[in-house]
Amino acid sequence: MPETVLNRGRCAGIAPVDVLAAQFGYLPGTLWILIGALLAGAVQDFVILFASVRRDGKSLAEMVREEVSSVAGTIAMFAILGILVILVANLALVVDNALAESPWWIVTTAMTMPFAMIMGLYLRFLRIGNYFNPNALHPMVTITTSRGCPFNCSYCGAQVIWKRKVRRRSVSKIINEIQYLIGRSGSRSISFWDDSFTCDRKYTLELTEALRKIDGVKYSCITRLDLIDEDSLSRLRNSGCCNILFGIESGNDDILKCIDKKMTRDIIKKKVGLVETAGIPWLGFFIMGYLTFIKR
Repeated sequence: MPETVLNRGRCAGIAPVDVLAAQFGYLPGTLWILIGALLAGAVQDFVILFASVRRDGKSLAEMVREEVSSVAGTIAMFAILGILVILVANLALVVDNALAESPWWIVTTAMTMPFAMIMGLYLRFLRIGNYFNPNALHPMVTITTSRGCPFNCSYCGAQVIWKRKVRRRSVSKIINEIQYLIGRSGSRSISFWDDSFTCDRKYTLELTEALRKIDGVKYSCITRLDLIDEDSLSRLRNSGCCNILFGIESGNDDILKCIDKKMTRDIIKKKVGLVETAGIPWLGFFIMGYLTFIKR
């Protein structure tokens, strides 16, 4: 890469051109990334991050507004926006200058623009909630109401760690924790990360009744298809469940028997139909490349 390109944009921290230089095997650019990030470029970032963490995740503009004044906070907000615009413009200029003297500029441009268009169309017209946990699209807290699982699936470590024993927290403690987290973070999105959320029917009934009384709470949970029915799905939906993650693992009866899943393909199809009827979005976990599958 020409020396004129490599010497542009030199400043405290890492210039975009140094990244390009490192990718092309230019040693000074690589060393500048390693040393500059530690001694210059990353210092201010970590100072801001440290201050933000100690102030409940507030932005730099919000911290200025609290520590100085609302006018200073507004000025800081626009100043940060201007800095970002300048940095992006600088990056575009450096990359453009570098590509102008590279034989790969046509390939780079041709590969970049279609992907940008595809991503734009994807974000504009496709519903991302159909493919990901919609609860994870918002600030979310993770809670466990129990530990352990009574089942003996061969691929799972829970039965090895907890010896198929299940211990549950009291519903009152869970509700107190949820209310504390709502007051601390403002988030009403919860991810229950139990191995089998609906394993104990009586406990699930008590918990869903308590959750239903918390205004605006939305949550996701993990369970097995053979642990749900029409009544439990109705209670889950009415208490704020917006997504259920099921361990399906496979659609082959021989494989399900091999991994000791205690389910069949017909049961899976029947239970999935119940979930669809209940109107609760769901996701499935599958195993690809299990040892027995490979041998066959």
